[in-house]
Amino acid sequence: MPVPKSVFYKDFDILFEKHPVTRKISTLHNNEAVKRALKNLVLTNKFERAYSPDFGCDIKKRLFEPMDGTVADDIANDVEFAVANYEPRVKLIEVNVKELRDTNRIEVTIVFRPINQNAIDSVSVFIERVR
Repeated sequence: MPVPKSVFYKDFDILFEKHPVTRKISTLHNNEAVKRALKNLVLTNKFERAYSPDFGCDIKKRLFEPMDGTVADDIANDVEFAVANYEPRVKLIEVNVKELRDTNRIEVTIVFRPINQNAIDSVSVFIERVR
């Protein structure tokens, strides 16, 4: 399957860091832009975005549930649903959820392939409970 080479993803950096030479807001390109978008999607709770109440994964509420095998499955299903509905730039390959019970953290690893490339990439997000 040939991959279109004219597709180029570009997003502004939400950290609002300045480019050292141009002094403009930095931008992210291709894989880095998609990684940042996936990370924002996972870290966003539902009802946080105005006019888009279903956007996000709502994972933070699951940190206070008992850490059994069903929590990881529910999180993986939520992430798969959110990526399928809100990130059209990727082909989702796999979502791995690891419960780190000793530290009350969850690691979500998303393995994906950007639509404009053949290479597979991944992004990991750590979510922890703050007391």
